[in-house]
Amino acid sequence: MSGIGILTASSLILKDNFSAAVAVTGPPLAVVIAEGLLKPIVGRQENGIYGFPSGHATALAALVASVALLAYRRWGRRALLAAAPFLPLLPLVMTIGLVQTHWHQMSDAIAGDLIGAGTVLGITWGLSVGIARRQVRR
Repeated sequence: MSGIGILTASSLILKDNFSAAVAVTGPPLAVVIAEGLLKPIVGRQENGIYGFPSGHATALAALVASVALLAYRRWGRRALLAAAPFLPLLPLVMTIGLVQTHWHQMSDAIAGDLIGAGTVLGITWGLSVGIARRQVRR
């Protein structure tokens, strides 16, 4: 959760309320979707606990996607191009670590990565559409 706080504070310092809104809603919502909604629905247990999808992978991927959004909004496409080789590294390392330590199967971690990034992208899209519609009405 400290990553969310740092990212939100950074966004606010940079006067980017949009990125702050995504940072404060995206990662927590992604974890709620993975842990609270999908794990009980899927019901696959590993070592007596629900395993699919990985909440750890979900949280990290959502945080990385939020950082990418902030970088893009601050520095444009060049920032994403420069960071593109490195952005997937953290979720990849987390995925490998979760599998190697036998906390999760590969499918658990990959699903978590997709849910985390997808939730942040979905919130970004939804806020963008909402703002655009609001500006059209004025």
